Amino acid sequence: MSQRLFDFPGNDVEYIRFLESQLITVQPLFGAPDPISTLAFEPSQNTGTTTDGFRFVEYKPQPAGHTQQRLAPDRGSFKWKKQLDKFVHAIPISETQWNEARNKAGIDTVFRNQEALKLILGHSGPVVFHENQDDIVIPSSLPTNCGHLITQGCQYGSFIARCADDRNFAVRVVAYQNLVFCSYCVVMMRAGVPKAMTNEMMKRYTGQDQDDQTLEKYRHGALWVNRCAAALLENGWGCKSWEIFLLENRTLAQFARFAANDASSYQEVVRHLGKADIPLYEEVWTSYCIPSIVYHLTSSTIHTGSSRAGALWGPAYERSCWLSMGQSLIPGAHVLGALMPEASGPKWVRSTCSR
Repeated sequence: MSQRLFDFPGNDVEYIRFLESQLITVQPLFGAPDPISTLAFEPSQNTGTTTDGFRFVEYKPQPAGHTQQRLAPDRGSFKWKKQLDKFVHAIPISETQWNEARNKAGIDTVFRNQEALKLILGHSGPVVFHENQDDIVIPSSLPTNCGHLITQGCQYGSFIARCADDRNFAVRVVAYQNLVFCSYCVVMMRAGVPKAMTNEMMKRYTGQDQDDQTLEKYRHGALWVNRCAAALLENGWGCKSWEIFLLENRTLAQFARFAANDASSYQEVVRHLGKADIPLYEEVWTSYCIPSIVYHLTSSTIHTGSSRAGALWGPAYERSCWLSMGQSLIPGAHVLGALMPEASGPKWVRSTCSR
């Protein structure tokens, strides 16, 4: 030992025996019941720096101010919580925030609302694209030799901006379509379709050849969304209970991660938004109600026709019928969210609004 507390002339083994003897002399002062026996630590006759089964290692104290490096925490276990917190705080609450979110999503007009629902309900129709705008800003004074270049540049720039809006529109609609399709698969399985056949459908039509366990997590993610929407509906969020999941553009994999880590974590969304008094039906804006969409898909009774809500739900779905149906949306959403008996299925809409 190169560093010793006491100035002891002997070798390391003798020094250890010296320390033991010192410890025995002071131990009674601290009320220890039994003195330390040196038999358990009896050194060998070898005067070297090792004993049988032991090796002396030189202690090297760290310099002052040095802190021992700590192991980094498992960040993977907190990643989903950060994603959930980010999702929760991105949800619009005020009317201004809702308008901004709709503008950002490219679903900012009644026409775009109707076109989004047509695509979600399975109608291909013409390609959705913003029409040419007449309000292209062109500088008032243009150079005589290159004015046409500036004009063409402004027109092309306006075209690019419209393309960006359509990209935002398409990304959100496709993500919501996947959510509806996965919800449909949940209902399909509860109707008796085998899991293997359901998984094969999901692999073929979602564009991702995932393993069966991952596909099951996706279905749990869809349940997470529907449970959240049902709870928001009970808190008075009305038709916006589902629009949240369209505007915020989160993947099904992310909802699956929320459900896998904590199936009740959707309550974070409910607590953050609190109570509201939003109607089930807006005068010129049709709801993105997942239970109703799934019902239509399962019953093959989708129609297009008149204006307002009837444009997509069919002539029989007038406003009065929509409102009466809306009173049953809470139990219907709970059925899809596995909060009611499986035997109920999606038939709650049929009994509420018969043709």
